[in-house]
Amino acid sequence: MLPGLKAGFTLDARLEADSEQLMWLGLCEL
Repeated sequence: MLPGLKAGFTLDARLEADSEQLMWLGLCEL
């Protein structure tokens, strides 16, 4: 696997986890 691709994938996974937490926070505030 290319180093750049792997770095982009881990960053994408981290962003996905962060957005999921934000989504749950938004649901809790409803």
